[in-house]
Amino acid sequence: MKNLVRIIVNEFGGANILITADHGFLYTYSPLTEDDKVGRNEFYDVDKENAGALKRESARRCVEYGRRYAIMQKGAQPNYLLPVKFLDGKTEFAGFAPRESIRIKMNGGGMNFVHGGISLQEMVVPVIEYHYLRNDSMEYKRNKQKYDTKPVTVHLLSASCKISNMIFSLNFYQKDAVGANREAAAYQVYFTDENGRQISDVQKIIADKTSNNGAERTFRCQFNLKSLKYSNTAAYYLVIADEQGLQAPQRELFQIDIAFAADEFDFFS
Repeated sequence: MKNLVRIIVNEFGGANILITADHGFLYTYSPLTEDDKVGRNEFYDVDKENAGALKRESARRCVEYGRRYAIMQKGAQPNYLLPVKFLDGKTEFAGFAPRESIRIKMNGGGMNFVHGGISLQEMVVPVIEYHYLRNDSMEYKRNKQKYDTKPVTVHLLSASCKISNMIFSLNFYQKDAVGANREAAAYQVYFTDENGRQISDVQKIIADKTSNNGAERTFRCQFNLKSLKYSNTAAYYLVIADEQGLQAPQRELFQIDIAFAADEFDFFS
């Protein structure tokens, strides 16, 4: 699909491209029964005395029909069918679809592929609208911030920047939701001393949240400090580094104030 779009853009000069697909269907393993079908003459309920009138009325009002749709004159109120939006109402006709998984009787095979009814599989199709802009176009230059795709960023959420235990947890949040011109990203998070030497294990945050609710874009990571001697007057840093190296690492200043002495063995070395 990407290659086709590239050919349209580069070789044919296309700028606005719509990508879509056919709708889906439900498949039934068992043969359909007559209860699963409705005939054209059953669109209206009348008694036997008016059966002839029924056929004439049905023929007059029903303009066209298939297994999963019927087009009728406006004002028609058929049984077993639901009205659907048809040409925005700018027509003298009305559109209908069978209720649930009911089918309209038609000659021919393929009835196990269940077309019909108001369902997502039947009524919804995917549509992608692709708008190509050259980097030197005025529209791109005016809306560069909007069109440029960037990875989402992760920031420290915890209020305190003081560490008092060898094992502790911190909260982080993903600033923007993935979507539009924001793409998912992976970050490595760890602590260093003022000389850049790593003093903790490394935690990984996969920032791929798509929710617009900020509370649902949070992460909690547990860290283990190396068994070293720490000074409560020295500078230590939390580092949030993009794994792809597309962004400069973030550094947050921390104080480490641990009351007890560290073991002489460094198990993380």
